[in-house]
Amino acid sequence: MDEKTFPRGQWLITEGNTPAYFIYRLKKGKVSIYTNGKKINEMEVREGDKPKLLGVIAAFRDDRRHTASVKTESTVEVEMLYVNHLKGVLKFEMPSKIRKDVDAVLESIQLFNSMETIKNRLAEIGKIRLSIPSNAHVNALELFDELKSVYERLLQNK
Repeated sequence: MDEKTFPRGQWLITEGNTPAYFIYRLKKGKVSIYTNGKKINEMEVREGDKPKLLGVIAAFRDDRRHTASVKTESTVEVEMLYVNHLKGVLKFEMPSKIRKDVDAVLESIQLFNSMETIKNRLAEIGKIRLSIPSNAHVNALELFDELKSVYERLLQNK
């Protein structure tokens, strides 16, 4: 575990393809949370407050991608916890009587993140208006009609 101080205006975590190597324990200072470039939340820890963890979700995703970015709004003090160390603790040092529950929680987090990734990707694609050409082969018409029906059912379940 490394302790570090970051000045105001630094990006601790960047959303996207950069894999997570640390979970940050915010001990003091203020940060803003961004998703898709929009500020969605702020977090502040003052002297005597309980530290807050940053980057937990990415640490337990299979691809270790961050789902949000974190920027310092003041000078911040953090402890940097290595993801591999934490995964090792969870895998090998958890009491056996709660291991099944911990594994279930981790799997749930991964499934939730997979669903969020899919939902975000669908939003990026946007609604498609499938227009079937009237001169298409009869088999193609049948297939296009079924694809359109499946697509519309998916949109209703968003």
